[in-house]
Amino acid sequence: MVWNKHTGISQSAISLYRFCPYAYYLKYKKRCTPMFWDMSAMDTGRYAHDAIDKYYKFHYDAEESRDYILANTYEELKKIWDTSLDIENFKKAYQCLENHADWEYRNITDGLQTKPLTELKLSQKGYFGYLDYVHLQNWKPVDFKTGKHANLSYNYRLQAYVYKVLLEAEFGKPVNHFYFYFLHPNEWRTVSFGKDKQIKVGEDVENYKLRIEDEDFEHEPRLPNNCKNCEYKYYCKILGV
Repeated sequence: MVWNKHTGISQSAISLYRFCPYAYYLKYKKRCTPMFWDMSAMDTGRYAHDAIDKYYKFHYDAEESRDYILANTYEELKKIWDTSLDIENFKKAYQCLENHADWEYRNITDGLQTKPLTELKLSQKGYFGYLDYVHLQNWKPVDFKTGKHANLSYNYRLQAYVYKVLLEAEFGKPVNHFYFYFLHPNEWRTVSFGKDKQIKVGEDVENYKLRIEDEDFEHEPRLPNNCKNCEYKYYCKILGV
């Protein structure tokens, strides 16, 4: 979505701008379609988020056991996903759901009786985003990841900063920690906002946002090999950049 005063800018858009301002321009301003983009790399993540969304609809509509809810969720998912979809991705996504259900039953259901907010749409202070999970009772904001390795990359730290701004503006409560739950390996990583590294990330994000608002879209790949991996690289040749 293009930045505007009514919605804001997403963390994924800022990440692309960091990758290359001109790539941001091609995607969000010119609305160019990525060339030779393999969507299969995103399948597991998309399926896993869909699975967890269905899980919550079952989970809080009936006071049943974990296994009963998972079984019903599985049947509901089969109605949505036809046989043309990759079965391996389906299995991986369902494993992510099982891992999440195990964690929630150990840590949330027995101790906290109120429903968490899921797929929460936020738009504040020039940013917008969809937060996967936040429990207001224990104030634990979580974003689900489906990568094989539970590493806190710069882009994840960037994302955490954007959600901090959104949550604090929406609820008026300080966010001192943000959590990433890597569903497939079933591992947690925590961003602490008081640390120097994260403070620097926040400063970077605000600077990128200002540059986007000023429409600074120079061809400026962050690293020399960025162009090789860019899904918009052929537009550069066509447009003579």
